[in-house]
Amino acid sequence: MLLAGIIISIFLRNGRRFLTAGATFWLCWLNSSVFSEIVFQDSFDHGSGNITNSVPFIDVQGNGWQILPVGNKAINLDSNGHVFNAATTIGVAAVPLIPIGPDGSMTITATLQLPTGASQWIGFGLASNAQTLDIQTSQNGPWIRVNNDGSFILYGGSGAQNPYRVPNAWTNDGTPITVSLAYDAHSKSTMVTTVENGITNLILNSIPITNSFSYVNPQYLILQFPAIATIQSNRWAGPMAVDWLPRPAPLLTLPVPITTVTNIGAPTDDNISLIQNALNFAATNGPTEIQFESGVTYILTNSSTSASIPLTLLKATNVVVNGNGCKILIKNPHLGFLTVMGCENIIVKGFSIDYDPLPFTQGVVTSETNENSKASFNFRVDDGYPMPTNDYFLQIKQWGTFMDLTRPGRLANGHSEIYDFDSVSNTAISNVFKVTLKNASKIQTIQPGDIWCQLARFNGATLFRTRNSEQVTYLDLTNYTGAAGAFEGDDCSMVNEMYCQVVIGPSPAGTNGVPRRKTTNADGGLFTNTRIGPWVEGCYFIGMSDDIANANVLPFFIAKGSMPSSKLHVMTFNSAGGIGDFAAGDALVGDNVIFFNGTNGAVLDRATITAIAPPNVTFDHSISGFSAGTNITNTLIFDSSLNTSAVYLGNQFLNSRVHGIYCRANNILVAHNFVSGMASSAVVAYPALSLAGPESFAPTNAVIMDNVLADGGWSFEATNNIDPDDEPVWALLELHIATSETDFVPAGREISGIRILNNAFTQWARAAIDLHNVSDGNIYGNYFGPPMTNGLPTLTTNVIGDFWACDYTTLRFEGNVKSPVTLDAHAFTKEGNYTSIAGAFDLLDSPMLALTPSGTNLVLHWDSVAPAFVVQQADSLTGPLNWTDVPYFPYVNGTSNSLSFVFPVGKNSQFYRLNQR
Repeated sequence: MLLAGIIISIFLRNGRRFLTAGATFWLCWLNSSVFSEIVFQDSFDHGSGNITNSVPFIDVQGNGWQILPVGNKAINLDSNGHVFNAATTIGVAAVPLIPIGPDGSMTITATLQLPTGASQWIGFGLASNAQTLDIQTSQNGPWIRVNNDGSFILYGGSGAQNPYRVPNAWTNDGTPITVSLAYDAHSKSTMVTTVENGITNLILNSIPITNSFSYVNPQYLILQFPAIATIQSNRWAGPMAVDWLPRPAPLLTLPVPITTVTNIGAPTDDNISLIQNALNFAATNGPTEIQFESGVTYILTNSSTSASIPLTLLKATNVVVNGNGCKILIKNPHLGFLTVMGCENIIVKGFSIDYDPLPFTQGVVTSETNENSKASFNFRVDDGYPMPTNDYFLQIKQWGTFMDLTRPGRLANGHSEIYDFDSVSNTAISNVFKVTLKNASKIQTIQPGDIWCQLARFNGATLFRTRNSEQVTYLDLTNYTGAAGAFEGDDCSMVNEMYCQVVIGPSPAGTNGVPRRKTTNADGGLFTNTRIGPWVEGCYFIGMSDDIANANVLPFFIAKGSMPSSKLHVMTFNSAGGIGDFAAGDALVGDNVIFFNGTNGAVLDRATITAIAPPNVTFDHSISGFSAGTNITNTLIFDSSLNTSAVYLGNQFLNSRVHGIYCRANNILVAHNFVSGMASSAVVAYPALSLAGPESFAPTNAVIMDNVLADGGWSFEATNNIDPDDEPVWALLELHIATSETDFVPAGREISGIRILNNAFTQWARAAIDLHNVSDGNIYGNYFGPPMTNGLPTLTTNVIGDFWACDYTTLRFEGNVKSPVTLDAHAFTKEGNYTSIAGAFDLLDSPMLALTPSGTNLVLHWDSVAPAFVVQQADSLTGPLNWTDVPYFPYVNGTSNSLSFVFPVGKNSQFYRLNQR
């Protein structure tokens, strides 16, 4: 192991802090508020020479600066952190950017210096083509011209069209000024701010951008110096950065003042009616805040024996539902909690939710048998947990899982991800029950002492469900369990999960402290056909019985009897789970769709929707060659305008049954997350086309950066399946098209625009990354720890990158760091054969660890080419050394790593060091 940097310690003297040697601490997130992601950052600190010699600190596309074919290409570094035009002709440079899509935003920040005197300027902005900003072929917009007389000119159309002039925007005294230009594709508007002498000024706010294009699709950052008679070395651009956000920011406060406050009051005998009456009032009297009574418990129950959600906020605008720290206790395991339907600008916050009785039970296997093609096992129910023969367990098709004994929420190593059973019955012992499995072969994975967890899953009983709504935020919520999932969204835009948690609940009464083994019975967040995807930030989810974060799209079908035409009768999945006629709101005019052949995976046509008259949909040209019908082997229609721009930032997703984060969405951002303990993959995308669950979509423009992905793929399926013909379940990061259900490679529909940057991959087996049918993929700046095989069957290969049917000419794997355990010659496979990739890995240097004060906190910081280190702490450097890992990961930003913590109390000293993962 590589020990890095100096050991840092802290000690106290007369109540003051001294940075010489350190104390136990509480870590906190560095980013506790909404932020966009920096996808490009350059300080121009690479000596002198052409701008192309500059190596950006962060560069998502990985292509660096490009000189355009104008002038004499002389934009130069000055060795002082600046670039200037070293010629008397036009100087222009461009940096490729990953597109933000139709609902995202980009903010360019640049420090500029312009000399006083004769008219001079510097321009920068966004463009679709790498051309000079002032010509129409750049398809630019917006860009800003910063003039040395203190004025701005904002250009909103291509070239120099649609100028918006702002005189006296700043004072030029020959010192630098920082200017930010933000473009919001969702609202088609621009904002400009300056920072001058430490003061931030809003110059332009939400200025509409007029352009001949439907929306500006910026793919380049352009920096331009105009021609001037003499070279001006004091006319320069300093540090530049681009923030990237694929969708509008989440709603954290209402956009209008609250005018009405209604108090729920104390709990009653009928809390469902009590709460529903308040929701009904708020729906017609907004802007309203509903306040629950703090510190009390509201019991929800009824006699329903089918899955349902008892409370609905319907057609409301500008409403806050404030639980105020109260508890919701659900006494009927068929129920969820709240539906938000047909609403806009809603905040739901401050609730904790639990069940009694629990919607699951658990116990210890006492014996197992396999006789007459019927496999079964007996288990003893833990004291205080429900009996598995209760009506609600046997009412619907049931299943269960085997749980890890020491790690809450995690499936047991080497067990299947799911165990369907035919029946559960009593035995001669009152608290021991017999479970008869559907698949007799799975008995080989079961033995006495295993921990069995049996679910009563009711898919219509989600705790928080959102339908046909826009800008709905779930804030500071705590869910201990659920009959189905924690959060769900259908046909909605911009649902947000902010600082919520799904955690292991307290042991039920009469258990003698036996801990719960899991949380919800389904997903942490399942979002289907969301026009603008979810934003999930700062959440802590553990113990899911399904995927933790799943955003996807369902296909449309062409009704039987349809003939070639531009107008087709379209069918969709309806809310009841069946297939029915297309309805208003299922798609919008202007949506782009693909026609997908369900028998061979070919994309047989692409079209744009021009008119909708349910159930008929009109396209921009006649569609032919399709196979009509409502089966996945017919022609499917996928709306590529749905399910765009999901955001997952700074979450901890731990120990759950299947996958961590599905990235089946266009323009998706997955950053600063810690995903560990998944039975399958930590981050994954694949179609899963089947009528039982046809969630689909292949991602384009996915930014996956600064995450720690660990300890995945330990299930029996993960370690025993056949690659590539099985569902992707075993690599920490899996991006696939083909699955065992479809068994084809779709033609013309690849996963593309994938950026996998500065992530740490640890405790992986078989492969850290597995890519099928991927084009235009950049994988660099990542750290790959050694493979882990403890407790696993003997595996024939352990490779860092496993590739199948990719476009290798556009797949870049370079500048990464690996553990020396994996040899270069055995680091990769292509189509199942070992291969090597030149430049794939760099050497890992020992960084310097620094400790600095930051307000009331301290910050540990180090720079490394990859996130290869963990912080360790010890109380003393004398006697037996007891270095232990700090149980948190750093905030990674390019090559920068930081940990922030409150200065410790109760100890005189604490020591810190870095240790290679």
